[in-house]
Amino acid sequence: MGRVHYSGVRAVGFLVYLLLVGLNLSAVGFLFRKLGSLVGLCAAPTHTEFIERLMSCIRPVIGARGVAPRPVDKDGKLRGCVVLCNHVNWSDFVLDIAFVPDGVYVSRNVLKLVFFPGSLIRSWLFGDMIYFSRGKKDAKRPLYDAVAAKCAEGRSVIVYAEGTRNPTGEKMPLRVGLIKLAYDRGIPLYVSMVSNKYAIVDEKAFKVTLGETIENKMSKLVRPEDFADLQAFLAAAQAEWDAVWDALRK
Repeated sequence: MGRVHYSGVRAVGFLVYLLLVGLNLSAVGFLFRKLGSLVGLCAAPTHTEFIERLMSCIRPVIGARGVAPRPVDKDGKLRGCVVLCNHVNWSDFVLDIAFVPDGVYVSRNVLKLVFFPGSLIRSWLFGDMIYFSRGKKDAKRPLYDAVAAKCAEGRSVIVYAEGTRNPTGEKMPLRVGLIKLAYDRGIPLYVSMVSNKYAIVDEKAFKVTLGETIENKMSKLVRPEDFADLQAFLAAAQAEWDAVWDALRK
């Protein structure tokens, strides 16, 4: 099936469909499958199946896919990572996690309500959401602890390192906070970016395109133990970010 374009009212209608059917009804369906699995009626749903269901709503054509680093510790246990991603628009919340194994999103508490009940169901089923209160006093400590805890479980936490949506096509400075957390707590990181997000969803212009071609590129792993201090670690993270950014735009 080729590309399908929606604009204006039809684009708004599709975004409502994506929320109500793509996320919420899918989440409810997976919840019933989980309950069925508890009494032996069916197999439990997997996180991969859930992400594939969401991806099927926008039907991207994947032109290239990076290979995600999967580090292990000295005992052979999988180490979780902080994953720096490019935040462009609403399509981020479907696309980025599709390329990050055992991925977890970080999101503001308000989106828990916007995407209810799917937000709570997916969190209970798959543990792939961390919610935090933006601007609230002392909000960073529980957020940082939650990110570190997920990484300790072997999960990889998606961080929008520029700190805000950036549809401009121009690089913005990286925010230090969660990159510093990675260094302080010995969590490796890498960069994962997806191209052409703006062609899929342009919520400001009310345009949606299904079947758009995208590419994913990833960086090498940046390990805190390989650097003498935070500044050297930050410089390495920035260098990997710049390299992936430039490679995606060639």
